[in-house]
Amino acid sequence: MKSLTSLSEISTELATADRIIMDLDGTIADTEPLHWEAHRELLHVVHGIELTDDMIRRYIGHPDREIVQMMNSEFGRSIDADEYICARLIIYTALVREAGLQPFPWVADFRAMPAHPAVYLLTSQTKWVVDDLFEYWGLNLMIPRENRVSVADGATTKRDFFADTARKLAEGMSADHVIVFEDSEHTVKTAKEFGFTVVGILHRYNETALKSADYALRG
Repeated sequence: MKSLTSLSEISTELATADRIIMDLDGTIADTEPLHWEAHRELLHVVHGIELTDDMIRRYIGHPDREIVQMMNSEFGRSIDADEYICARLIIYTALVREAGLQPFPWVADFRAMPAHPAVYLLTSQTKWVVDDLFEYWGLNLMIPRENRVSVADGATTKRDFFADTARKLAEGMSADHVIVFEDSEHTVKTAKEFGFTVVGILHRYNETALKSADYALRG
């Protein structure tokens, strides 16, 4: 894994990529602390569960429904996923604005480059939260709504999207011209299975876990 000090070091690869796929949480912005603050507040106050950093490292990158399933299994609970997700996201979106959270610096560098016609968002985040954050951050032109794919409802997965992208290789797209921005090691590994180039975004929750990306860039 090669460390990058700036996105400009791979500007040529980005300019010639057939498709660029970006995760949201922990990749475009340092949302993870606020997400887990919302989890921690809700779990402690309503469910009497203390969220640890070890739990967070295991849950990162999973959709909320999977996280609730994992917690129910670990703690022998029967937390309702729909109620939990709704309550947590209300807390979370309030925290984003309260903190004045903005995207990582690399996003500004990416926006300063010539616009790329095929940039996609692939996220475990709920669609209405994605649209709310992109409006708040002024990123609607960087990734239009029709290019934002959410796997939060379980109808599709990140692997499915990667597989669909891979199928397009038969139409002339080369695997090494697909670039993925991601902060979750298990999703990085999935992208690598399809031969994609991965830029891993480092933050405090994944510094020791992110090992399989081609490049590492500090968030």
